Amino acid sequence: MKKISALLMLMTFMMAGIIFTSCKKGEIEKKFDLTLNGIVLNSPAQPGSAPDTVFASQVITTGIEAKLNENGATLQNIKKIDLKSVSLSITTPSGQTFDGIEYLVSYINAAGLGETKVAYKSPIPQTGLTTITQDSQFSDLTEYIKQSEFNFILKGYSNTAIPAMTLTADISFSITAMVSK
Repeated sequence: MKKISALLMLMTFMMAGIIFTSCKKGEIEKKFDLTLNGIVLNSPAQPGSAPDTVFASQVITTGIEAKLNENGATLQNIKKIDLKSVSLSITTPSGQTFDGIEYLVSYINAAGLGETKVAYKSPIPQTGLTTITQDSQFSDLTEYIKQSEFNFILKGYSNTAIPAMTLTADISFSITAMVSK
């Protein structure tokens, strides 16, 4: 019985040693945000669109390397990048609301990577809103956001004619990376 107890204790210490040495010495996991504010999206007039009509498309520069440097990380140290939020605001024409737009879905794509759905708002409340926050898809977007730029595509459906609009998007990502202690 003593031999079994000693063997179990030895195995426990060995497993603990493996777990603690599997991380690079002197590194800790750090979480920080990458926020891209004030992205201008120009949407042409919609005569009453078909489902999944492209309302806007814009190439966005991520600034990821500067944010990583600021936090002591590199592209190679990234463990995961998740979408935190997408907020859309109508800036022109004055008085325009999201009324008449049934839903909006945000997608991204990047060089060598397919289009992926990242956020949506469906249904959009028909209550005179000029700003909406979309629901996140919570997919790991690391390979997209590691690139210097990605394409943001806003698709949706309007059940009535919508004038040309300028929208502003604020997009926030959560980055998890390994950094030196």
